[in-house]
Amino acid sequence: AAAAAAAAAPASNIPVPPPPPPSLAPPAAPKASVAPTKAAKPKSTMRPDGRLATIVRPQKADAKRDPKKTGFAENFWADKGDKPGFDILVLKHRNGKEVCKDVAEYFRQRAAIELEYSKQLAKLAKTTLGDMEEGSLKLGWERLKADIRADAAARQSFASSLTNDLEKAMMQFKEEQKTTRKEYEGKISESRKDLAAHVQPLEKAYAAYSDRCLEHHKCEQAQAKAAEAGKDSTKLADNTLKAVKKQEKAAEEYKKVLADYNLVQMKWVDEMVNGCTLFQDAELERHQFMVTTMARYCRARMDVNKQSEMSLLGLEQAYAGASVADDIAKFCEESGTSQDKPRPMTFAPPAAVVAAHEQKQG
Repeated sequence: AAAAAAAAAPASNIPVPPPPPPSLAPPAAPKASVAPTKAAKPKSTMRPDGRLATIVRPQKADAKRDPKKTGFAENFWADKGDKPGFDILVLKHRNGKEVCKDVAEYFRQRAAIELEYSKQLAKLAKTTLGDMEEGSLKLGWERLKADIRADAAARQSFASSLTNDLEKAMMQFKEEQKTTRKEYEGKISESRKDLAAHVQPLEKAYAAYSDRCLEHHKCEQAQAKAAEAGKDSTKLADNTLKAVKKQEKAAEEYKKVLADYNLVQMKWVDEMVNGCTLFQDAELERHQFMVTTMARYCRARMDVNKQSEMSLLGLEQAYAGASVADDIAKFCEESGTSQDKPRPMTFAPPAAVVAAHEQKQG
C-alpha cells in the first residue's frame, strides 16, 4: 500500500512548462467525479486568407481605452474586423500620400488657370480700348492699363511659384513618404508571416502536451482508486510512470516550440513598435509639411492680392484726382477755334454804304 501511495504521488521531476498563449488556453481540468476524457485539439487559428488570428486578439467593443495612450505604438495591437491593426496604419499613410497627390494636383490646375488668366490680362492691356480718352481721365485710364499689366505679371509669378515651389515640393515629399512606407511595410509583412508559420507547430505541440497531461491525470486517478479499494495497482503504477515520461517528453517539445514562437513574436512586436513609431513620425512630418506648404501658398496669394490692392489704390487715386474743370480748360486751350463770339449785325444807312464802297475802290 505504501508503494502504491508513493507511486500515486506526483513525480517531483516533471517539468512545469510556461503557460500557453491566451489564444491557446488549455481545456478545463476534468472534475474528480467525472471520468477524464481526451482533450479536443484547439481549433486552427489560421484564417482562410492565411493571416494569423492568434497573433492579436480582436478588440472587444466594451474594452476601456486609456486616454493617456495616444501613440500609434499603443493603439493598434488588435485586428479590427478582418484588418490587422498595422494595416490600418498603412491605409492611413496611403491616404495621406493620396492627399499630398491631390494637393499637388490642385496646385497644378490652379497654376494653369492663373497662367491662362495672366495671358488674357496681358492681351487685354494691349488693346486700344479707351485710347480716345483725354485729360486727367486719360491718366486714370492709362493707370488702369498699367494695373492690368501688373496684375498679369503678378499672376504669372504666382503660377510659376505654384508649379516650381509648391507642386514639385509636394510631389517630392509624397514620393519620400511612399518609399518610407514600402520599406517598413515589407518588414512588418515578413515578420507577421514568420510568426504565422510558427502558430501551427505551437498548436500541435500544445495539443500533444495537453493529451499527455490528461493521460497522466487519468492514470493517477485510476491508480488512486485501486489503492483505495485495496487492489493490486502495480500495473497501474507502471502506466503512470509511462504517462509521466510521455508528459515529460511532450512538455520538453512544447517548451521548445513555445520558446521558438516567443522569439519570433518578440521580433514581430519589435518590428511593430518600430513601424508604428516610424509611421507616427511620418504623419507628424506630413502634418507639419502640409501646414508649412499651405502657409507658403497663403503668403503667395497675399502677395498677389497686396500688389493688386496697391495698384487699385493708385488707380482709385488717379480717378479721384481727375478735375473736370482742368480737363475742360485744357481741351479748350488745345482744341479751341476762336474766342470771338458773333455779334448782331447792324443796319447800314446809305451814306455808310457809299463810304464803304469808295474806301474799297480806293
